[in-house]
Amino acid sequence: MLVSENILLKQDVFLSRDVIPGTMVTSLSVNSYLYCRNDAENYTDPTGEIPVPIATGIVGAVINEGSLLIGDVVTSYKNGKLTLSPWEKHVGKVAGGFVQGALIATPQGAIAGGAVAGAAGGATETFVTNGLSKLFSEKGYTKKSGYTMGKLFGDTLNSGVKGAIDGFVLGKVGKYIKIPTVTKGRGNWNAVFRMLVTKSQEGIVHNMALKTFAKGLATYGIIGMTEKFIDKGTEAVREKNSQKIWKYIESLFSRKKTEKTTVTAKKVMAGNRQSISCSAAG
Repeated sequence: MLVSENILLKQDVFLSRDVIPGTMVTSLSVNSYLYCRNDAENYTDPTGEIPVPIATGIVGAVINEGSLLIGDVVTSYKNGKLTLSPWEKHVGKVAGGFVQGALIATPQGAIAGGAVAGAAGGATETFVTNGLSKLFSEKGYTKKSGYTMGKLFGDTLNSGVKGAIDGFVLGKVGKYIKIPTVTKGRGNWNAVFRMLVTKSQEGIVHNMALKTFAKGLATYGIIGMTEKFIDKGTEAVREKNSQKIWKYIESLFSRKKTEKTTVTAKKVMAGNRQSISCSAAG
């Protein structure tokens, strides 16, 4: 059995099917018995599990898209009507989130607090969003409106610089939602996921079990987004209430000013009537 295993490994194939199904994006991955895309000299996959950058890339895409959806909900609340981002922006958010998420799990992407990952993610998001808008001649992105390829590359570069300044990290979750073993306590789901990401950044591990990936997706995609919605929603309600208060105060001052003007006008009119009557009497 050991001999047959060695022979199979030399042929760069698994003894059983890979537990992660392939995609047409990477055609070599469609063969579920193929080991490391037929390149065992440069890559290892001892378990057939998901590479850490792919896992963090998916989580990054979920975080970005979730943030955009939350923003749409908050904006709709502020405007008092349904306000949705264009589909190009959704595609750009997913693409940028995947890129920065994937890079944050690499030694290079994690440099300077995720500056490289943030730069690549920001640039990708803008290039995809604005590129699609230009391709489909959306308002403000046509050649007639002055949006050239040079402008597209300029916007992409600016977003890359901004992304580098902001950086990107997979922080903790559990600010409001504290569930034992999930977001709270030693060895909770979020902590385990972040630990593997750190080890991937250090080059210690390269793959992640599906269970660990699911834990990261649940904590960041569900709990993390819920907590972000709480933050953004609370801020929006507070802002709207403060605007109502200021409008009410302004209406009070406006009412008093109007009343004062009316009283003055009445006095003036009364005075005019008195002088007219005196003049007539004389």
